[in-house]
Amino acid sequence: MLQRPKLRGTFDLDIFGVASERRLIAIKGRFKGVYSHSFYGDSEWVEDKYYILPLVDDWPINRFALCDMQSFSYGAEPR
Repeated sequence: MLQRPKLRGTFDLDIFGVASERRLIAIKGRFKGVYSHSFYGDSEWVEDKYYILPLVDDWPINRFALCDMQSFSYGAEPR
C-alpha cells in the first residue's frame, strides 16, 4: 500500500477587498502531513460573509479556520 509523504511547509493567504483594493486579512501558517493545495482547493466562500479554510485534507473536514468577513462591511477600515 502506498503511503502519503510527510509534507511540511508554510502557506500564505491574503484576502483583499474588491472595492478598497486593500488587504483585509493575512493568514500565515505551517502545515505538516497534508498537501498544501488542500487549503486552497477546498476553501469556500459562504454567503459572501465567511471564508472557510480547511486544515485537513480528508473528509469529513473537522478542523478549519473560519474568517468572519462581516466586520469588513462596506466603508469599514481594516483592523
